[in-house]
Amino acid sequence: MVRGSRSGHTATGQVAGLRVGVGRVTVEPEGVFDELLAFVMDEASLEELGRLGLAVQQRRRLLLRGSPTGVAVGETVVLEGATPRYVNGLTGSVEAIAREHCSVLLDEQSTVELRIVGARRFEMAPGSTRHLLPRIPLAWCRVSPDVDPARPRGRGHRG
Repeated sequence: MVRGSRSGHTATGQVAGLRVGVGRVTVEPEGVFDELLAFVMDEASLEELGRLGLAVQQRRRLLLRGSPTGVAVGETVVLEGATPRYVNGLTGSVEAIAREHCSVLLDEQSTVELRIVGARRFEMAPGSTRHLLPRIPLAWCRVSPDVDPARPRGRGHRG
């Protein structure tokens, strides 16, 4: 249960190692989340709920975006600054994000291009039209909502 004091619109308290106060929260592990939920349900003021709501929105945005780079699952990206260099300019959709990396499902044109220039390094099933590149650093991905898959690419025309 929450222990602490409340005066007016501000509150401070102790929740199983979680020091709660308007404007600051210090977290110590061990059942803190359940205690925090109990505090929210039983004791939080409208002001505190508003602040908590803003914090939840910010955290949700960060998680949905996957990273400060702005890359999110489902978005179309262009690979830039990658090594090996022949991967630069390839486009695809982000399938998954894990910490600082993502998996990019290349579009058909990029898959054909990779099959030609990266055949030794990337094994692809014969006849496959799309290829998944796992563990691509998010720093290599530039969100590009207006990628035209029909635009000419290739060595001199990328990016």
